[in-house]
Amino acid sequence: MDTVRDILAGVLAVAAAVMLTLWAPAAWVRDTVVDEAGFLSVAQPLGSQDSFRTEVADTAVTAVLDEIDVPRPVRSLVQPALQDAAQSLARDPVFGTIWDGSMKDLHTAIMSPQGGAVTADLNPYADALLKPVSERLGITIDLPETDALSLTIVTVPASPWAGRLQAAADAASWIGWAGLGAAVLSVLVASRRGVLGFVLGLVVALGGVALLAGSRVAGIFVPTRVADSPILGSLVEAFEQRLAADLLAPAVIVIGGGAAVMALAIVVIGVAAGRRRDAAD
Repeated sequence: MDTVRDILAGVLAVAAAVMLTLWAPAAWVRDTVVDEAGFLSVAQPLGSQDSFRTEVADTAVTAVLDEIDVPRPVRSLVQPALQDAAQSLARDPVFGTIWDGSMKDLHTAIMSPQGGAVTADLNPYADALLKPVSERLGITIDLPETDALSLTIVTVPASPWAGRLQAAADAASWIGWAGLGAAVLSVLVASRRGVLGFVLGLVVALGGVALLAGSRVAGIFVPTRVADSPILGSLVEAFEQRLAADLLAPAVIVIGGGAAVMALAIVVIGVAAGRRRDAAD
């Protein structure tokens, strides 16, 4: 009977460690990915970084060159002039408005099972891009059609990930408490509580180590084509950095909690052993 109790207690201890380890990531997904305000708190500030604005400007220049109708020999003159105009637009306050709206659309696409293409509409600013180039080179540059100029930031494919993210966010409200309950129950069920307490503390501490390590190497799970893609790669990197920063404290708490439980269990084992010796004497 004691063997069955100890096996059940061990299973509960492992389940507790898993749930306590997943508590912080689930809360992070809820607060930083599923919640629009949390998502925008990471994505929107990118629009104010000079390096990121340069990246967007380069991408916009490529999009414009694909649309404008100029003789091929002239393109070598148009590109640097267009690059200067795009950089000026990227430094303009209007860029922040374009970027903020696009990030709201991106969040909607991520949380939709149907996905969607997220684009920045540059058509209202086509004149701001092309007029300085025309004046500088003394030629007329027109777009071939109305509404031809839009910058595709990312295309989110249809996938089940929206539902999975929502499920992870929903789990944040109960998974931690369930883990604590499983931990207490494992100790109550065990026939040798000191030993079980040590095992519980060990697996919880190992879960904290896994959480700490995982939060810092999350980037290795990002496909290379995503990490290296313009704009999207910088977005993913920003969320990787936030993940590492936000999960540092929870990971340390889990590790410390596990270590504390191990220390307490060692004390309990020592006291129990002392009592047995006294009884034997």
